[in-house]
This record gives sequence, structure tokens and C-alpha cells, in this order.
Amino acid sequence: MLSILDGEIKGINLYHAVQIGLVHDLAEAITGDIDSYRIVLREITKKQKYKMEEKAMKKIRKRVPSIGPKIYNLWKEFEECKNPEAKYAKAMDKIEALIHLLHVNYIAREDNAEAELTAKYVDNAVKKFPQLQPLLNIIKLRLKKEFKKQGFQWKSHYD
Repeated sequence: MLSILDGEIKGINLYHAVQIGLVHDLAEAITGDIDSYRIVLREITKKQKYKMEEKAMKKIRKRVPSIGPKIYNLWKEFEECKNPEAKYAKAMDKIEALIHLLHVNYIAREDNAEAELTAKYVDNAVKKFPQLQPLLNIIKLRLKKEFKKQGFQWKSHYD
């Protein structure tokens, strides 16, 4: 089982994973945070979001030549999600977003589509880094309670 407190996770370089996690949202300082639900609603595509963020990261790379290329490469690693460190960083980023939604007691606007997105938001990322499944299970218990409290049905495929 994963022990988050011991500072070690077998098979990954935590220092590198933290670097990836720290830089992955830098583009949003320029583009703004694009809510995943906007993609579900087809207001914007994943490809459009990626292109906007890549353009922003290229600006950062150019403006800070001493560390810009390193920052850009870390961002690219997060986006491509091909190595264990990037998979861990992406899963933790999504877990953090879900915890934030729980903290502010926000599950969905008024439709079930957004509730469905919230319930399944982290699942694919954790499948790519299954050591985080025990942590997700704990969060899902709280999420299930919040769904019931807000009047949304908890479906079996959310577990």
C-alpha cells in the first residue's frame, strides 16, 4: 500500500514528480484555468486547450532562457503522461481538484452530466498510477456522502 508520509513511492523519482507537478499549471497563469466541464459541453476541445497552453509555455520558455527550456520540458512531460513521474503528478493533480470540490461542497451545477464528470474525474489518472487507488477510495467515500447530501444519485460505476 502507498505510504504518502514516508516520502518514497517505489518506481518513481518523487523529486522529479514534484517538479512536474509544480510547473504543469504555469500556462494557466496566461490562458486562465479551463474547466473540464467546458470540454464536456464542447465549448472548447482538448486540442484547443492544449494549443493555447503550449503557446503560453513557449512564451515562458522564451522569456526565461536560463530555466525556460527545463520548465517547458517538465510541462510537456505532464501533458504526454508517458513516465511514472508524470502519471503520478497528473493523478495527484486530479485528486487535489476533487478534494477542493469536496472542501467547497461543490459537486455539480444543476445537471447530472457535471455530477457524472465529478464522480469519474480522477479514475483514469489513477488507473495509470494504481498505487494511489487507496487514497482515491477514501476520497470517494466522502464524495458519495456529498452526492447524497446534494441530491445526486451515486451510481455503482462511480465506485
